[in-house]
Amino acid sequence: MTKRQAQELFGNIGEYNSDPRKVLLRKKKKLRLKKKAKIFLFLLVLSLIVLYFISDLSRIRTISVEGNQTISTKYIQKVLSQYKKDTIFLLNTNKVEKKVLDMPLIKKADVSKNLLGHLSVRVSEGDILAYATIKNKTYIIDSMGHVFENSPEMGLGDVKKYVKVSHFKSYGQLKKFAKEYVKIPENVHSSVSDIILSNSKTEPFRVRMIMDNGKVLVVRVNEMVDVFERFDYQANNVVQKDVQTYVFMNGKLYMYSSDDKFDYKK
Repeated sequence: MTKRQAQELFGNIGEYNSDPRKVLLRKKKKLRLKKKAKIFLFLLVLSLIVLYFISDLSRIRTISVEGNQTISTKYIQKVLSQYKKDTIFLLNTNKVEKKVLDMPLIKKADVSKNLLGHLSVRVSEGDILAYATIKNKTYIIDSMGHVFENSPEMGLGDVKKYVKVSHFKSYGQLKKFAKEYVKIPENVHSSVSDIILSNSKTEPFRVRMIMDNGKVLVVRVNEMVDVFERFDYQANNVVQKDVQTYVFMNGKLYMYSSDDKFDYKK
């Protein structure tokens, strides 16, 4: 019989003859060491997690912006700087997206984050439709209906190349106008040169729209959308060549060969 066969048949003679209490103590010692090792590893991992969350590594540290052509990157980063130092896992990107969409000229926004503390913002811009100066402050109207005060940090450049809106007395009044103006057809927007508030005693909220060919459209602000859904401005330019002024009132259209023939004070 070989030694290996003997061990398989009778087991380890030394272990068999050893003190069973010592064997049991050794086994318990090994179990305690394993348990201590597991506890140590758990505490180590837990400590690393805690250190990560209390350190800057777990917070938003950098913000990048893509897709903007008109409004400056620095402006968007400045507005979003309030989220810097926020914990990455607790930051709600949907909330950040809403913040971006509230900014001037921003039509769409997509926000993502990563574990390295980076916030990525991708935007799609609308258009600047017009500008107005009220009490020495310049306001911009964009294609989403935002009305905002212009500032150098936005990087918009010379806004005087856009449609000028004049004679408005307050931001609130301009805001009401913008809400309706953005809804009218693009072919009208692209043909407007100037917009003048032309109120009278009987018409408290009416505008005169000077077109790029010199023709004039006079319309109530609250009726603009309905009027331009029915009135084909481009077609009337061809058919009504002698008409200089179109006046829309009470669902009716009045045409004048000269702008002087219409009394704006009425």
